[in-house]
Amino acid sequence: MKSYLITIPAYNEARIITDTLLKVSAYLEQEFPHLIASNMLVLSVAINGSTDKTEEMVIGCQKRISYLAYTITSHKGRGAALDNTWSRATESILLYIDSDLAYSLNDLGNMIRAYEANEDYDLVVASRRVHGSVVKRPLVRVVLTEGYNWFIKFLFFNRFSDAQAGCKSIKRSVYVVLREGVSIYDGWFFDTALLLYAEKRGYKIKDLKITCIDNRKWRLAIVGTILYFVHKLIVLRLKTLIRGYH
Repeated sequence: MKSYLITIPAYNEARIITDTLLKVSAYLEQEFPHLIASNMLVLSVAINGSTDKTEEMVIGCQKRISYLAYTITSHKGRGAALDNTWSRATESILLYIDSDLAYSLNDLGNMIRAYEANEDYDLVVASRRVHGSVVKRPLVRVVLTEGYNWFIKFLFFNRFSDAQAGCKSIKRSVYVVLREGVSIYDGWFFDTALLLYAEKRGYKIKDLKITCIDNRKWRLAIVGTILYFVHKLIVLRLKTLIRGYH
């Protein structure tokens, strides 16, 4: 049997993390009780750079969720949090979903089902841009997402459709191979680098249609975020032109 590690990155999420964990665990216990009963599924919170009571809230949830674990990364960053968690994992499939649960939990479940059905994919991505996806997001987020994905395609001629969707999975055996190239990206760019390195090295990526209801308040500076991603993409393009994807 395959084993699964579901990771929820958390930066100062004390306000919502208990509700998130209870919703996720209730879904998992309903849909995958056989994995939980056989100790083949772990739910983990990747706490990073938090200065609030996120850790205390997670510890409180462990009394109610027997298969709940957590890791601590001293500095802020989704990439750093995921790498810190995944690099020490023993489970065969590594998944993550954003803490605000903008994506339907059925999307997470469908990722697990794809591996359980032995579909031959190395990574599975919840894509907001494939036919059949249901997406409700503020216009500014739609414009930024479309522009970002088109710019990636312009630079890299990639085939995957959605670089920054907050729900992905990868085989641990594949992450071990790719880690050297992507673990240097400790922030939001981690996702993009992971997909680019995976595709260019010949790994199979499945774009999964999803339901995304995203009403979050924008917490990032738009101009600064655009400059951050553009800079990272150009530097990676130059780097890979010189050194390839190894």
